[in-house]
Amino acid sequence: MNMPNSQSSRVIKTATWIGSTLGRWRRRRASKKDDAFVQLWKSAWQEGCEARLSGAKQDANPKRRNPQKAAWLAGWAWADTTDRAPTATQTTTD
Repeated sequence: MNMPNSQSSRVIKTATWIGSTLGRWRRRRASKKDDAFVQLWKSAWQEGCEARLSGAKQDANPKRRNPQKAAWLAGWAWADTTDRAPTATQTTTD
């Protein structure tokens, strides 16, 4: 199909605009999904951390499904290691 230059130019500009518009929409949609996942993970991680610092056992995880379950365990494990690590005020030199 042979188009005049002005019509060909319009088709190219329209296709470029449609492509960039759809690309922005897809990126925004993916970004919202990623942000929601991070917020979910962060919340469950914080709960696990606080649970460990308050003395909860590892099997007390109230989360039953991943990724929340894994995040809670990660927070619990992090608090478990920091809970036992001596701080500068606790160490003594003899």
